Amino acid sequence: MQEVRHINTSEEIQNKARAASSKKAELGEDINLQEYEASTDGSSPIQNITELDMETRDRMSQVGVVSDSSQPRSGTILQVDNSVVMNTCGYEGVEIMSIKQATGKYNWLKDYFWKAVPVDTDKYTSHIELNQGDGYFIRSLPGSKCVYPVQACVYLNKKNLAQSVHNVIIAEEDSEMHIITGCTAASRDEPGLHLGVSEFYIKKGAKVSFTMIHSWNPSIAVRPRTGIIVEENGVFINNYVIMRPVDSLQTNPIARCVGRNATVRFNSVLVAPEGSSVDTGARVILEAPESKTE
Repeated sequence: MQEVRHINTSEEIQNKARAASSKKAELGEDINLQEYEASTDGSSPIQNITELDMETRDRMSQVGVVSDSSQPRSGTILQVDNSVVMNTCGYEGVEIMSIKQATGKYNWLKDYFWKAVPVDTDKYTSHIELNQGDGYFIRSLPGSKCVYPVQACVYLNKKNLAQSVHNVIIAEEDSEMHIITGCTAASRDEPGLHLGVSEFYIKKGAKVSFTMIHSWNPSIAVRPRTGIIVEENGVFINNYVIMRPVDSLQTNPIARCVGRNATVRFNSVLVAPEGSSVDTGARVILEAPESKTE
């Protein structure tokens, strides 16, 4: 496979993160991270979503997560608070595992960290690096065509927790996959903070559709940080849906088309009920000939 050139050592990344630990974000309301707990205590692993209580399963179903075979999935990964508790994969052309598991398996994976999203973007990216929660690793193998979507769920359960998530998604050359990711929280109206970094690497001729559905509660603050790098003839389609109340949400994914004829599309369905603060957009940088965006 084509590897990303390693530039920063782990020590350099940590130093950059520490230097940005008080750096306010360019956009959105400022959040005081000291008001939230940074615990990385693990939740108990499970073998199947059906092991969860009905209320939790109902919350997950609202963001597209299915627990039976009525809607086939190529695989499932579930993170609760700051640890992945379940991952399954039923398609040989896709790899699905926690970031912690994946870095133990692949020495090259850390060379992808913080290339699509700089670690010193703001204090939220800094917090994710310095507190080392978990996240998911999804990779489609060269030439594979994933018919059924992969589903991922990030669930915030603990009151007043700063949930830290670092995801890396790699679509190898000429592969194709579809991902449905649902982010939600317990139905209790209690404060919490979701911090998520997602880095996408779309290789030559690969295609990824990524549908993210958010369903929080009126006391949750949300700060996703997303970066996408698309190579020659690659396609990235992003669908974002939020239709439930949220205390504060700010997101502005940035895609770079670095190869000829790279394509990026962003689609959104946004509903902000009374009391919600939603600041969202998207940016695409066309760096190569014939690259395009919608």
